Amino acid sequence: MNESNRCFYRGCAIPLLGQYDAVIVGGGATGVSAGISAAKNGLHTLIAEKSIRLGGTCTNALVTPMMRSFTGHYDNFYAIEHKLEENGCTVRDELGTQMRWFNAEAMAQSLEELYLAAGGEILYDAVLSDCLCGKDGCIHTLIFTTVEGLCAVEGRTFVDASGDAALARAAGAPVQAGDANGNNRMSSLRFEMGG
Repeated sequence: MNESNRCFYRGCAIPLLGQYDAVIVGGGATGVSAGISAAKNGLHTLIAEKSIRLGGTCTNALVTPMMRSFTGHYDNFYAIEHKLEENGCTVRDELGTQMRWFNAEAMAQSLEELYLAAGGEILYDAVLSDCLCGKDGCIHTLIFTTVEGLCAVEGRTFVDASGDAALARAAGAPVQAGDANGNNRMSSLRFEMGG
């Protein structure tokens, strides 16, 4: 391991996997959309995902379909819909419910294809373990635990799309969960376990 491809963390040399313009922690819907946008705009981009596929709860907890929304949909949303159709997944039902139905496997495949086609890179099965900040308080390196052990990733810009503020908490940023009493809103009443 030469000096250019290692990082010193707690007195040990660990592999430095790369240097990126944008590092996104979490490959759910938000993280993938951020990754697609960053990569399309020419940024060397990495999504670090703790599971084995992109999509977050929609692919890993089978939270389907994409429910009707009253916010504007933008390019990435429609690109996902078109990619699902290309991959043989009919997303619109005949009942006119305005929901987009999908198969979790087709969604994971579609998200990965879109992101990789934009030029992004993915680090799967990587759990954020720590972040290193400079004297200015800015993050410069993330430490991940993978099946191969600890590794480091350097970046210029970092996005916390972990869903539970993992990066923000690791960096010491103030975070808040829930309302004034700490109660969180249930995110979904629709999911599947064990089929």
